[in-house]
Amino acid sequence: MAKSGMLLLLLARFVSSAPNIDVSQTQVYPEHGSISGVFHVWLPTGYAFDASVAREVCEGLGVTIADKSQVEKALEQGFETCKFGWIDEQVAVIPRIHTKPSCGQGQVGIITWRANLSTKFDVFCFNSTDYEAHPNPPQGNPSTAVMPTARKSGAHPKLTTHSGFREDLQLTSSSFPESADELFVNDSPVNDSPESQAFSKTSPTITVSLIALLTTVSAFLVLAVAAICYLKKNNVGWWNKNHQRQREETEIYEKTGRESQAEVKNQLNMTSETNDVSITIKLEDETREASHSAASDSPSL
Repeated sequence: MAKSGMLLLLLARFVSSAPNIDVSQTQVYPEHGSISGVFHVWLPTGYAFDASVAREVCEGLGVTIADKSQVEKALEQGFETCKFGWIDEQVAVIPRIHTKPSCGQGQVGIITWRANLSTKFDVFCFNSTDYEAHPNPPQGNPSTAVMPTARKSGAHPKLTTHSGFREDLQLTSSSFPESADELFVNDSPVNDSPESQAFSKTSPTITVSLIALLTTVSAFLVLAVAAICYLKKNNVGWWNKNHQRQREETEIYEKTGRESQAEVKNQLNMTSETNDVSITIKLEDETREASHSAASDSPSL
């Protein structure tokens, strides 16, 4: 029973381990597709993803988390932001082309921050399909591929995208602060190109959400069946052991009963033989006494 309880506990932990981030509420840049397969994902409420959740967000969108080389290639094609995002190497980076004090303290290139894995940032995802379709887009212009599917519980999930960026941030510190919120007051990424001022919405399909739901349900059913089989096997084994014990007790009882009956019968036979001998001896004594008495009573000649 302890093992079955452990199985149920693991099952409950598996069901409760799903990420709490609703990826349908995320926003992306570029608003149409990606640059060299790389795009930036964030929530309007601010930094919200630790290292593990960031990876799950990309997987929830049907893609993978970008690595440093992929972000560098996108940077060469004109991709830059003004917010930190997690990458596959479990470090946070900002890709910058133009020098700006309010973005990465005026540095350019891939600005890296080796923060604690529980620190909240955005995330950079990689769409391999989009990259293969548009390996070398024009520098500074995002590709026009369709964004990956967002997962949401509902019939028609929508992934809202927003490419409007504000650049009115000011930094005075000469080193990285201890928290991401101290570095960026504005939660919107920055893009200096005029095209980044447009707003649009994309309507992804629900294929990925259905696949994720079916996978979760299938895993739940497999664990449930395993738990049921385990419990059933234990119950059958217990019943067999109990039945065998009862059968052994019955055999012992019957054997004991037969031995008791045989012993009683032997005692009765011995008692009967003893009584017969006593009666025979008594008859002989009586006969002897009668003969002696008759001899005494007869007259002498």
